[in-house]
Amino acid sequence: VEHPPAGESMAGEELVRLSGTELRDLGDWRAALTTYAARLAAQRGADATGDRLAECAEEMIASDSAAAARRALGRFHVELSAGAQSMRLTRAELVMHEEFDWLAQVPLLEEGHRRAIAQTMRAVAKSVRAGDAKLAWQAGERMVSYIVTELMRARLQRIAARHAKSRPGSNGEG
Repeated sequence: VEHPPAGESMAGEELVRLSGTELRDLGDWRAALTTYAARLAAQRGADATGDRLAECAEEMIASDSAAAARRALGRFHVELSAGAQSMRLTRAELVMHEEFDWLAQVPLLEEGHRRAIAQTMRAVAKSVRAGDAKLAWQAGERMVSYIVTELMRARLQRIAARHAKSRPGSNGEG
């Protein structure tokens, strides 16, 4: 049996430690930054930003670990905020990265989730490249919604697993 790298274990522990309300609040903040940055990027710097975002999606698909996928996702968010051409938004993005994005490696452990997130990243990139602010906003919202939903699901699964381990007789004892 292989143990996950320390960062992944820490992320899982932090995920369980957070209340559902705290996780939802972080997700709301992530959504606000992502959707608004996507909208502004579509309006202000569509082609080059869209290309860089698409590269990040391809990095996500090519990743063979949660850590590599997390780096691609982090770069995606930084490129998106840079495309929005707002220094304050970019600074807020860097704070968000420290507080929230490292938790995203929990669902990124699974290749299926990496592929699903990459698809949402591609949709943001395509909308930004096309200069369609409304579609970029919506694609960003879908991306964050997917990540937050999977974080919530992973949190509840970990809590349930802990609870099952702590019950008398749960490990075959009578």
